[in-house]
Amino acid sequence: MANGDAAAAAGMDVVPGTAKVRLGYDEINKTRDYVAQRANRSYLGITVASTAPASPILNHLWFKPL
Repeated sequence: MANGDAAAAAGMDVVPGTAKVRLGYDEINKTRDYVAQRANRSYLGITVASTAPASPILNHLWFKPL
């Protein structure tokens, strides 16, 4: 898989090889925006319980205490 293919498949912009290097800061900021968007997902739930949930929910994490 070439660089950028996974990003394009995820709906992110890809920097073309013809982009001006002096505008690199803009692309760096864009990648940080993507990271922030994925880090701020409010629907991600976290559960800590000794037994697995009876009906698991998509995008929720379950941890078993040690």
